Amino acid sequence: NGLATVTPDMIDNGSSDNCEIASLELDVMEFNCDNVGENTVTLMATDVNENVSSATAIVTVVDNIAAKVLARDITIELDEMGMATITIEDIDNGSNDACGIESLELDVTEFTCNNVGLNTVTLTANDVNGNVSSATATITVEDNIAPVPVMEQLDTIYAECIVEKLDVAAPLAIDNCQESIEAVADLYFPVTRQGSTVITWKYEDAQGNVTYQQQEIIIEDTTAPVANVAELETIEVECGVTDIAAPMASDNCAGILVGTTSDALNYSEQGEYMITWTYDDGNGNTSTQDQLVIVNDVTTPDVITRDITIVIDPRDNVRISPEDIDAGSSDNCSDITLSLDQDYFEQPGFYDVTLSARDAVGNTGSAIARVTVVMDAVDTKEAHVVPTLLRRNSKANVILPFRGQISSVEVIETETNRFRSFSGNKRNKMEIDVAPFKGTLLVRITDIEGTVYLKKLIAY
Repeated sequence: NGLATVTPDMIDNGSSDNCEIASLELDVMEFNCDNVGENTVTLMATDVNENVSSATAIVTVVDNIAAKVLARDITIELDEMGMATITIEDIDNGSNDACGIESLELDVTEFTCNNVGLNTVTLTANDVNGNVSSATATITVEDNIAPVPVMEQLDTIYAECIVEKLDVAAPLAIDNCQESIEAVADLYFPVTRQGSTVITWKYEDAQGNVTYQQQEIIIEDTTAPVANVAELETIEVECGVTDIAAPMASDNCAGILVGTTSDALNYSEQGEYMITWTYDDGNGNTSTQDQLVIVNDVTTPDVITRDITIVIDPRDNVRISPEDIDAGSSDNCSDITLSLDQDYFEQPGFYDVTLSARDAVGNTGSAIARVTVVMDAVDTKEAHVVPTLLRRNSKANVILPFRGQISSVEVIETETNRFRSFSGNKRNKMEIDVAPFKGTLLVRITDIEGTVYLKKLIAY
């Protein structure tokens, strides 16, 4: 408490009286911090007869008690420069001394980013009498300042098709404890979606302080596909075309595109047709290309004939059809219509018959066949085969004179020499089916008496 007390006994060094000392007294008995050092005190002696005498003494007051140092723990934050400073007042928690503190000192007052965390500082007190004491405190240094982006606003990134990672430079930020911090994106590259995509960049320093910054990516494909062939070849056919192959185009984003169309891809009718092909890149860009299709049959039918021989009797005639001399005529595109310049014969001889063919669009072709007409020398008296012009799948009637009986009938296809035999019915009339023969047919009829009759008919 900075006080000290002395008594006469402490000062008396053997005072005496011839009779007896009644009392000893000191003029000063209490001392404080102000009395540190040498102090003169007077010791007075009174004997029993009230005689008084005195002597002086030196009382040296000494302060050997150091100050009581009280330090408190504090937390401080680094500033934008990565610095922090403390004062004695920040740490002193009521340090005191009975006689007074001359000075307080801190061994560390400045802190940097290197000191982030716990730090021990010493507070030292010097009292007025030279006594020294100290205490320690824990200084917790914190970095709570987030990184600051170098660019206040990041530029928008524009592309038509794709943005790769290498296309986007990671932005930088400045931090109070680091020279620069490279941001990390919150999405995966590449970015291909048309429209707006926002990147959120994250700047994080070593202390976990985070700053976010956004950057927009705009992908807008404005380039239309370009046809691989500048001008499509005209498709020229005679008969028709099916499954026309789609042309292709190249697109800056989609690559190779196959054209599509709502027009027909199969054409069989004669004429000119225009196909409009569309190339669509899927991003709203399209281009079109026309292709002309011409169906034009200019080829004449291929007419093939065969020479035939027909037999007539003196009282009959014969008519032939185009099929009788046609040997497989055809057309490259369509069915054909056959016609003859002569189809009726009633006299024997050699005839050059022109077989003409006409296709569906009017192309015509022709060829000549030799028709040999011979007169039958066999007795055909009063024998008949009716009708003489027989439609296919119809039946003919063989008729002999009255009382005649049919023994057998043979039908010969003159074009091929194929023949077919029928057993007679022993009557003068019977029905025969000549199918599948066609053209000029020679009918040989034999009666039961061996008489032979030759007749002819045309099956068509």
